[in-house]
Amino acid sequence: MRIVTFCGILLVVMALFVTGCEKNNPPLGVGQLVSDPGAFSGSMDVIGIAYAYSSSDPNVMGIMDLGELKCASPGCTKVLLPVRLGDTRPAIGDEVRVTGVMVKDASGYLFKAEALQILARHNLEAFK
Repeated sequence: MRIVTFCGILLVVMALFVTGCEKNNPPLGVGQLVSDPGAFSGSMDVIGIAYAYSSSDPNVMGIMDLGELKCASPGCTKVLLPVRLGDTRPAIGDEVRVTGVMVKDASGYLFKAEALQILARHNLEAFK
């Protein structure tokens, strides 16, 4: 009986070692985050499309939800998530995966990027 218990524990430990203990959550969409930014804490990933840079702070970029690409009418309301960037400045239209945290400052919530990955490029001229 002890050998069976030992083997069972050993298998569980090996499975945790191989797969890792940390749960990888799927990335959030901009719409999910913007709807209630105060509800999110800790490090997370968000996927969106670089839409514009702030005129008052060149290190802040607004990203829109991927679903906004489907809206073909000029009257679409683009909800943007402000992202404070590090050294990487994606081009307008780049689809990005940003890892970071939501922070609150004097002007409201923004997403502070810790890492950024460019996933694809989109032509946004038709959407502006």
